[in-house]
Amino acid sequence: MRVGPSSGSRATGRVNIHVTGLPRCRLYSHRFKYLLSQLKGVQGICILGKTVMIQYNGTQTSASIIIEYIKDLPLSKIRSIKVPARPIPTINIIHLDDYPKANLALSLFTLIMTLYGSLSVVTINLLLCITSLPVYRRAVEALVKEKKFSVDFLDAAAHISAQIIKNYPAVAFMSAIINVGDLLRQKTTDQAKQVLSNLLAFEKDEVWVIRHEKRVKLPVLEINMNDLVIIYPGQVIPIDGAITKGTSSIDQKSLTGESLPVTKTVDDKVYAGTIAIDGVLEIKAERVGQQTSVARVVRVVTEGAKKTSEIEDYARKFGDRLVLPVMGISAAVAAMAGDLSRFTSMVIVDYGTGMRVSAPTAFLSEMIAAARSGILIKGGSSLEKMNKADTIIFDKTGTLTQGAPSIEDVISLDPHFSTQNLVGLAAAAASKFTHPVGLAVFQKAKSMGVFVPDAIEEKYIIGHGVESLVQDHDILFGSEKFMALKEISTQAATKEITSFYEAGKSVLFLAINGKLAGLFSYSDTLRPEAVDVIKALRSNGIKKIIMLTGDSNRVARAIADQLKVDDFISGALPEQKLEFVRDLQNKGHTVVMVGDGINDSPALTLADVGITVRSGVELAKESASVVLMEENLWKIVETFEFAHNAIHLIEQNRKILYVINAGVFAAAGFGLVSPVISSVMSDGASLLATLNSLRPLTLRGPKPPKTPQPAF
Repeated sequence: MRVGPSSGSRATGRVNIHVTGLPRCRLYSHRFKYLLSQLKGVQGICILGKTVMIQYNGTQTSASIIIEYIKDLPLSKIRSIKVPARPIPTINIIHLDDYPKANLALSLFTLIMTLYGSLSVVTINLLLCITSLPVYRRAVEALVKEKKFSVDFLDAAAHISAQIIKNYPAVAFMSAIINVGDLLRQKTTDQAKQVLSNLLAFEKDEVWVIRHEKRVKLPVLEINMNDLVIIYPGQVIPIDGAITKGTSSIDQKSLTGESLPVTKTVDDKVYAGTIAIDGVLEIKAERVGQQTSVARVVRVVTEGAKKTSEIEDYARKFGDRLVLPVMGISAAVAAMAGDLSRFTSMVIVDYGTGMRVSAPTAFLSEMIAAARSGILIKGGSSLEKMNKADTIIFDKTGTLTQGAPSIEDVISLDPHFSTQNLVGLAAAAASKFTHPVGLAVFQKAKSMGVFVPDAIEEKYIIGHGVESLVQDHDILFGSEKFMALKEISTQAATKEITSFYEAGKSVLFLAINGKLAGLFSYSDTLRPEAVDVIKALRSNGIKKIIMLTGDSNRVARAIADQLKVDDFISGALPEQKLEFVRDLQNKGHTVVMVGDGINDSPALTLADVGITVRSGVELAKESASVVLMEENLWKIVETFEFAHNAIHLIEQNRKILYVINAGVFAAAGFGLVSPVISSVMSDGASLLATLNSLRPLTLRGPKPPKTPQPAF
């Protein structure tokens, strides 16, 4: 076997090997994959043409071991190996609910046999017991493991009582209806998975990549970081990256929800899952595979769907609490009427299951609709809390403001250092960090043509500044509080500092070798949509809007007055933001926190709902409950609307279920409906509520905002 150049990453445990000499035959490929799968540490294999992509556990094997194994693997061994046949899957009849199609078919067959067939009574009863086994199993599991009577206990009682009075069609029909519900739930889950998997469909494609100054066509899964990927009109962009050549209109609807294409050119960022409409692009890959934005969409929504909300938990407990009262009332009514059929008709009425199914379906539907609109929501509980939120806290820099401040004035306070020297030293100290102000200093140095030396021993003190060693100088660069913390006096610059603050500017302080050496003033402008978004949030039920910032009181007040927020806190450090959120929660407020920096992460985690933007630091994105894929404050308003819509759907379902089930229960008590009709109406109500929960998935594209959006 001949092995060509390979590529991959030991860190990710992936290697792509070019193999020649292997016959292009499905049988050989099947045997070859089987032999590779027997290697210790090999976790996944994919063969595309002559390329073999292997994922492995780096602690158990290595790329070199795998390559040597393939080199030494003779064709004769591949030809002679016998691949064990896959075992035929068996169906566990106790877990027939895992196979709703099979169980539904069996239930319908049994129903037909009870009505028109000629099977013996013993056979009919055996079939009925088999189709009812999942109900009995769930009832026993709840009783044994959770020590409670669940709604499945009611279903089991209804099945048993109907069989006792030989109402076999009713038992078969009840099983069929339950299976229809199971099948619908499975279809709902499959549809949700399909919506999400469609976002990653491009992973099966091949694209042109420039490697070693040559163009090669490779599967998307083989693209590595820093590869140059060529995208032609109509192609889906498979990576996150920056355009290095070309201009094209990009359809970003699948990721950000924007209805109109956006023109992108050199140095602009593009994202996986979006489509190039016109023009050829050359893109440098910055994020590939599971690191792309669209892969994050899929991961966040999938994981979030598993989280249980308070409404789901309430629905489960409410349904379970009704079991004994329903059993008692049904037994009493049946005893007084001397009619066991009436007992069956009453206990089959199920108040809890419909809510337990429709509530998570409504949350999942809204989460997928939000993801289509560029909003990642981590679980139905986040939607639920946003609907109840009465307070929202905004970090200022990069959230309410553009987040791209510019350095306006540089003042030297030390005759040994010119302003150029100060800018170079400050830029060196801040060069390893992505704080917007640090980037502004670096940009200032670039615009002035100042040389930026290397820095060593950099240390970022969150909420304060940077401590570094540059050209044998001890550098402190940050806020006034940072200077006070390091016992650096700022009194010599009181006049200049006051003048900057009075002009509405923020100030950074540069100390060299323990002495204040320079001042940097900077300013940041409000986002154009910020004022209107604040108004829209009030109309969405937010009672209190607060701004937190590390800036001085004067700068913070100027911004707060423009926004007309209810309150603001200036000079806030991370721990103070955290305590402020905790204090509001202790007073009974449901708090939403919006921020994008490392210093916001503790507050984002503690808040009932944390919101950050895609460009925020990784720690903030991990801490937040909601990630906005587009830097537009209107997405926050839209998130509230998704939350309100989800709860509105659930309230609709609650009314549907309670009204129908209460009516059926009363009718059954008076002997007006048979067990079959009772089952049809009760389970039909659950199906109707579930279908209602799916409505967000049928909408085409994102909703238009209630308030016009300014251009951003």
